[in-house]
Amino acid sequence: MADVASQWTVYEKQATQDGAAPALRQAFTTHLGQMQKAAEARDAHGTMQAANLLSAVVIDLYDRYACRVPTDIGRLDVTERQVVLDV
Repeated sequence: MADVASQWTVYEKQATQDGAAPALRQAFTTHLGQMQKAAEARDAHGTMQAANLLSAVVIDLYDRYACRVPTDIGRLDVTERQVVLDV
């Protein structure tokens, strides 16, 4: 998680330049913080939930770029994981 936080610090400036809305950047920071707290508390379900929410934000960030795989495929992946977490 330290790597993710470190890379986010580097990438956030680029995300801003590439048109990522402040709310989207804040959502990434929020979910990353939630994931870190849940992991430190050894809360497996909370960690997985925060990681899935973080993944959803990453997919929204991908919308700023020409991706080989459509971002809606990523959204389906996030939804599938959420169903598993909810069960």
